[in-house]
Amino acid sequence: MNTIYFKANHQSLIVSSNSEWTQILSLHNLERHVYRKGADSVRKFLLAKRGGEDALPYIVTYTDFSAGRKEPLKVSTDYAYTEERAKALLEALLAANVKKGWEKFNQPQALIQAIRIAETTNQSIGNL
Repeated sequence: MNTIYFKANHQSLIVSSNSEWTQILSLHNLERHVYRKGADSVRKFLLAKRGGEDALPYIVTYTDFSAGRKEPLKVSTDYAYTEERAKALLEALLAANVKKGWEKFNQPQALIQAIRIAETTNQSIGNL
């Protein structure tokens, strides 16, 4: 087994099988929500559209991280053929998982501008 190093854009999803590239999909973020509770718990919700002829066009991901839990990271992914269905899935996830005590996390304006510049110039700004 050989180690392969690559630099990935924060909007790219790369799927590898037996060290062979099988699929490279470009994601276009449509909605992103981040909530936090205290210093150790974060929940992220993402609605994105992806390219590819054989792919379901919309992807909804939910990431739940809590450092104090036995299983600290939980991730779920749903797919949809239409944007309306994807938005309905996202709204259901938000309603079920954002309860009392969760605060919406707003990224600082400078970081948002850096992300926009990186997206338009196709550069990486590091780990987001």
